[in-house]
Amino acid sequence: MVADTEELQIYRDLLLLRSKIALGDARGVLKQLASTSKPALQAVKMLASISIASDSEKEALGRSVEDLVAAHGGESASLMLRIAAALCFLELGNVKAALRLARKEESLEELSLEVVGFLKIDRIDLAEKVLKKMKDADDDDACTQMASIWVALASSTSSNLSESTDTLNELAERYGGRTSLILQLLGAVEMKKRDFAAAMKCFVEARSLALSNGETVPASVLLNSLVSIRQLEGVSAAPSQGMSAKISSEFESTHPSSSFFGTLQTASEAFDRAASNFS
Repeated sequence: MVADTEELQIYRDLLLLRSKIALGDARGVLKQLASTSKPALQAVKMLASISIASDSEKEALGRSVEDLVAAHGGESASLMLRIAAALCFLELGNVKAALRLARKEESLEELSLEVVGFLKIDRIDLAEKVLKKMKDADDDDACTQMASIWVALASSTSSNLSESTDTLNELAERYGGRTSLILQLLGAVEMKKRDFAAAMKCFVEARSLALSNGETVPASVLLNSLVSIRQLEGVSAAPSQGMSAKISSEFESTHPSSSFFGTLQTASEAFDRAASNFS
């Protein structure tokens, strides 16, 4: 990407570094941004830290993001800082703060962050209203198309799932192939259709792609693989128990801080307490 102004250079770096974080190279991003003084890139640095932080570390990181935004104009900060900071807040689960930064709606990406935020608090109605604004602005933009898929997946109906599959395949053609994210979303669409065999094929391909690129397999790929395997139990085409054990082991070793394990432990303890009443 050729960037001939400082603002474009920062935007370029913002996109590239966020991509690296999404691909599991947060430590590489931290090393690259060790001495940065640019506010938007400082926020990306914090995003990288958040992605690998323990729960006990995230509270302090959240305060650091708040301080950074406040020091550079708050809700009137630059667009790039607002976007990067909103991503940090979404990662931390502070949806209210993320929505506050995105509400100026100066770009499709800010609108897409609003969609994500509203979906996280189960306000599909508000997400659909924002999606309509995006479609009115540019129906063919990748941000708009991705947002339409997220809304379709969150919806209680399955009317737009076939369209979502077509959109994902179109994005794959447009941007050079089936990436890990596209495969994850294709798998999620198949799960929504309850075609868990087709979903499992997508997750297997996403896992193989990550490993072939020397990347950590995303937690969502491993977790959705386990869910699909469980749903396929007793079906003739079900994956072997050995695969389930292998994926479980990989999930625990590569994503030990995943909230899934704490939730699973809490649910198991609650089940044991309930079961003791009948013993």
